[in-house]
Amino acid sequence: MGIVQRLSNNRRFGAIKITLMFFLITMIVVFFCPESILDALYANGLYVVVRWFIDLLNDWLNIPFLYLLVPFLIVLSLRSLYELIKKANSLTGFGLELCFRLLRFLMLVIILFYWLWGVNYKTPGFFEKQAIALHPVDMDHVEQEYLRITDTLNKYSEVIDTSGWEAVNKGVFLEQLRTFLSSNYREMSYRPAVYEIYPKGWMMRIGAQGVYLPWLGQGHIDAGLHDLQKPFTYLHEMSHGFGLTHEGECNFVAYQVGIASADPFVRYSAYISYWRYLAFQMALTGCHDKELMNNTFKEHIYSIYRNSERYPDLFPRFRQRSYDLYLKAQGIEEGMKSYSELIMMQYAWENRMNSAY
Repeated sequence: MGIVQRLSNNRRFGAIKITLMFFLITMIVVFFCPESILDALYANGLYVVVRWFIDLLNDWLNIPFLYLLVPFLIVLSLRSLYELIKKANSLTGFGLELCFRLLRFLMLVIILFYWLWGVNYKTPGFFEKQAIALHPVDMDHVEQEYLRITDTLNKYSEVIDTSGWEAVNKGVFLEQLRTFLSSNYREMSYRPAVYEIYPKGWMMRIGAQGVYLPWLGQGHIDAGLHDLQKPFTYLHEMSHGFGLTHEGECNFVAYQVGIASADPFVRYSAYISYWRYLAFQMALTGCHDKELMNNTFKEHIYSIYRNSERYPDLFPRFRQRSYDLYLKAQGIEEGMKSYSELIMMQYAWENRMNSAY
C-alpha cells in the first residue's frame, strides 16, 4: 500500500478534509457574503456571543491568556513531533504527515481568526456607520493643528507627572470607550481586557507597540513602552476588542476618548500621539519647528525616542511589507498608511455636518 493511500485511509486525513470544508465555507462567507448580512449576523450576532464568552473567561482568570498559550503551543508542538518521529516508517512518510499537520493547523488558525474577530473587517467601520466621508486635508489645516496642539502640550508638560501611568485607573478606560462607541458606533456591553506583556521590548523589536490577538480576545501592550505612550496604545488595543479593525479608526477612537479623560496624564498621552502625526507631516515640508516646543515638552519627546532606541525593530522592512499586505488582504486599501489617517479623521469628525457620503 502506497504512502498516499495509507494517508488517505488515515483518520488524520479525514480530519484534514473536514477542516478544509470549514476553511472553504469561511472563505466563501468572508469574501462573498454581503456586508449588510455580515453586519447583522456576525457583528450584531455571533461576535456578541464570542465576546460574552471571552469576557466571562477573562473575568474568571484575569490573566493574559498569552502566558498560557505560548507554553501550550510549545508542548503541543513537541508532542506532535515526538508522535511523528515514533510512527514514521520512512523519511517521505514523515515529511508528508508533517505537511498535512501543518496545513491543517494553518487552516484552523485562519478559521478561528475570522470567526473569533476577523469577520469584523467585512462589516461597516466607524466612519461608514456615521456616513462621514474622509477627504485629504490641506497643509494650512495641518499647520494650524500643529501650532494648536504644540501650544496645548507646552502647557500640559509643565504640570504633568511623567510617572503617572501606574496611578491611572485602567477600569475607567473600559467605561469611557463603551460610552463613546455605544453613542457613535453601535450599542455595546463588551469588557475587552488589555495587559502589559513582559519581557519588555519583545513586541517593539518586531515593530509593534501593542497587538490584539483574536484567538485570545485580549489586547496587549509592550511593557517596555514609555509611560507617556501607554494610555493611548492601551486605548487603541482595547478598541480592537470592541470590534474595530481599521487601525486609523482605533487611533481616532483612542484619541477622542483620551482627550476627554479626566486624568491629565491620559490627555497628555493622547495629545502627544496626535502631535507626532502632525509633526511628521510638518517635517515632510520642512516646517517642523522645534523652537515652538518648550524645554520640558521637548525632553519628554526625546525621552520617548531614547526609550524606543533601546528596543530597535529587528526586521523593519519585512514587518512593514508583510503587515501592509495583510491589511490590504482584509480590505484596508490604505494598508500601513491607515495608521497615519488620524489627522484626516479628526478633521472629518470636527466637520462631520459637512462630511456626509
